[in-house]
Amino acid sequence: MAKRKPAALVYQLHIRLMDSQPDIWRRLLVPAHFDLQDLHYVIQNAFEWNHEHLFQFCQNAPWGYAIYPPKDEDGLIVEPDDNGEYPPAPPLSEVLKVGESLFYVYDFGGNWEHEIYCEALMVKPPKTRLPCCIDGANQAAFENCGGVYGYAHILEILSNRDNSDYKEALAELTEYYTKRILKYDPTAFDPKKVKL
Repeated sequence: MAKRKPAALVYQLHIRLMDSQPDIWRRLLVPAHFDLQDLHYVIQNAFEWNHEHLFQFCQNAPWGYAIYPPKDEDGLIVEPDDNGEYPPAPPLSEVLKVGESLFYVYDFGGNWEHEIYCEALMVKPPKTRLPCCIDGANQAAFENCGGVYGYAHILEILSNRDNSDYKEALAELTEYYTKRILKYDPTAFDPKKVKL
């Protein structure tokens, strides 16, 4: 009789961009064997970040106890080596339990703070390709726009297109983001289009 393979386990994570208006969040399924480096890449893709800035995972608060990447003897985050590799990352199972949160900060100038809440550890649903996004809300914010407050300012400009005070600001946005910004819908979101 053939041995049955053990069921693959997955974490169901609810990841929200803290202080975002409208509330930007994603519900993701990731393999239980993932480590924090794997999760970093998944978050980057889920929120359409461009891998341009430093990041860190923390416990207790967004700027709480930093657990990855490690810090050097001067307390500075260890940067990737010449191949873009960081030191080995701890597995999710060591740093995140069901019902607990972990925090991810990306771009220390923009301070994009994310809360990662572990909703469940479960058997992988059949015919599901991992990692995947199964739910969420609202478009991702623009990289390098000044954090959640810069993004909120852009949305304010876009929602007041007829106000003459905003015409110059709108012209600057169009110059930076091209005319596609004029059709930007911050509430549009389809989890099937998220490429992890």
